[in-house]
Amino acid sequence: MTVITVEREIVESLLKRTDLTDWDKDFMLSLSERLNSGKHLTEKQAMWAHRIADRYSIDAVKERTEWKERWNSDKSLRDKAEICAKYYLQSGYYTWSKDILLNDKFIPSLKQYKSLCENKYAIKVLNGYEAEAKYPVGSMVHIRKTLSGPDAPRLGWVKSNLAMVISTTEEIVSSCNGNKRYKIVIVGDSTPVLAEERNLKKLSKKLS
Repeated sequence: MTVITVEREIVESLLKRTDLTDWDKDFMLSLSERLNSGKHLTEKQAMWAHRIADRYSIDAVKERTEWKERWNSDKSLRDKAEICAKYYLQSGYYTWSKDILLNDKFIPSLKQYKSLCENKYAIKVLNGYEAEAKYPVGSMVHIRKTLSGPDAPRLGWVKSNLAMVISTTEEIVSSCNGNKRYKIVIVGDSTPVLAEERNLKKLSKKLS
């Protein structure tokens, strides 16, 4: 069997499918036209033809079907994906993940989900959301003298280092230890500010 015959069989087999994406179908049609003109596929075209064929193998289709069923039945998967999408969009990575936030019908592939939610940075972000608040709502806290992270500039200007926690579920923006984010009100000021847990400490006994 010649190379061109193998290539033609791959292309024709894929074009018979009804579940090709628009891009895959258009690409296969362009390859079919090339083969019908008597030309071989280029090395790059042949590589992509095989990659696309792999995506439509029995095992690959089964995996996608099972993943879609998991995604639709397990709300925690979408919840985690939305958290990670918000985190990465503010840093400019995984820009495709905006579709998770904007389109209820969008389902990321299993590979996309793992890439977005199971890397070491995403895990720290998710752990921050899941961690029990060290300072519950209503707690009085001190703002540390040494500050770090995105909230540090604002916290550095407060007139008092004494504050009350009014929320423990703010959006997390750092992938580090102590990244759980609080909304606090500084004593003597009515405007709430945000502070990561690493920038807060328990109120000293002599003031509590």
